[in-house]
Amino acid sequence: MAYITRLSIAVCIALISVSVQIQSLYAVDFTVNSTADDEDSDSGGSFDGTCDTGNLVGSDPECTLRAAIQEVNATMGPHTISFNIPGSDSNCSGSGVCTISPATIFPDIQQQVTIDGSTQPTNADVCLLSIPNRPDYKVVLDGDPSFLALRLESGSDGSTIRGLNIRGFFDGVAIISSDNNSVECCFIGTDETGMIDNGQVQNGVLLGGGVTGNVVGGAAAADGNLISGNNGDGVRFFGGFSGGGAEMNAVLGNYIGTQKNGTTPLGNNFSGISFYGGTELDNNYVGLMPDGGSSFVYNGNVIGANASGVFIENEVSDILIAANWIGTDPSESVDIGNTFAGVELYGAKSNTIGGVSSEAPNVIAHNDEAGVAVLGDSASGNSISRNSFFDNNSIGIDLGTDAGVSSSMLDGATMNDVDDADGGPHILLNTPIVNSVILTDTMITMNYSVTSAEVNAGFPITVEFYIADTAGKEGKEYIGSDTLNTPGTQEVSFST
Repeated sequence: MAYITRLSIAVCIALISVSVQIQSLYAVDFTVNSTADDEDSDSGGSFDGTCDTGNLVGSDPECTLRAAIQEVNATMGPHTISFNIPGSDSNCSGSGVCTISPATIFPDIQQQVTIDGSTQPTNADVCLLSIPNRPDYKVVLDGDPSFLALRLESGSDGSTIRGLNIRGFFDGVAIISSDNNSVECCFIGTDETGMIDNGQVQNGVLLGGGVTGNVVGGAAAADGNLISGNNGDGVRFFGGFSGGGAEMNAVLGNYIGTQKNGTTPLGNNFSGISFYGGTELDNNYVGLMPDGGSSFVYNGNVIGANASGVFIENEVSDILIAANWIGTDPSESVDIGNTFAGVELYGAKSNTIGGVSSEAPNVIAHNDEAGVAVLGDSASGNSISRNSFFDNNSIGIDLGTDAGVSSSMLDGATMNDVDDADGGPHILLNTPIVNSVILTDTMITMNYSVTSAEVNAGFPITVEFYIADTAGKEGKEYIGSDTLNTPGTQEVSFST
């Protein structure tokens, strides 16, 4: 994978930022009534809280999206930018699809605002329905590939971007140095139908600069975004910005790498979701988010047809990946496998894939290589628990040493060695040996052992048991676990 290219392109985004002077007025709501790109008539002087380019739409002052953002930035929030673009606008189609094509980059958003494309007449259903059932989007941001669409910057905490089709830019939405924002109910990287590739040059959504509490998607089916067809990642968490990386953010309920039907491939060229470019990317969530108490709200993503489903780079830790369909859809019958692994841990440590909650396991299937690839000798402490693996072209979990850090060099099952004296990711711990299996109508009993001189093991260890997939090489159905306190042989039984 083109890691150097990723870094060089991602850093460029820091250079295409536009700032405006912030003034203190009262919160005002604005309604965009034109697809034009004119500035606010006050842009050369003091803003007055009125969105007005100096032109007319019928008998009303013209308010463009650019002018509305300029007024938002000059006025203390929170604000709302709504849409009421007449069908007679020259950039609205006969079916009511209105396309805004900015000639230059929009100003960075520096005050709290909700930009809600679902307020456009005949567009409300896009944020009331699940992704496959949505009609064509009526508000389109169709951009120049040399700049991004919308950038939430310092001062914009608590903003929401929803109900928009965003396509053809460098990055779709960038959240930089801004916290507690939501990107929901958007099509990012496709056309307004959700069926045709019209992706960004780089990423659908980009987060970095010390951000926290942001949500891409949400807990409800109507919150999910379609993030597909982008030439970089669907969602990229990037640690290379001034101010740090991104922690305590969530990506859930989205289709990432498919058409809006969730079954037809329309992949992002790199990863569906990546944690890349620095070490300050810990403690983020994929498929769930904190519920405000001590538990989580689960709403898995469909992540398919990308290069890697989820990519986690060196030293990134405590990413929790749960309840997702990676390489397949919720029916678990459709092959939308990712080109490399479903989840790729490249030197990453102490991340969790799955978990003990009944809602936490992921379904990881049909990927062109392993279900989960753990690459590099430094990778350690990752928990891969209770997931369902099947029909991956390699095996469910593949461990690759520093000699094979490219996912194309994964070597399949690692053979047990005498005394387990080798090392590598997860210390290449020897596989437990099943000595016998007794199956009755109600019970399965297994006798298993771990070789007696596991010099690297660090007991106790937990052994999980699964019913294999049809190929007999991956654990498809979790049936239980057992703890072994010392090397040796042990018997365990589970109800069937």
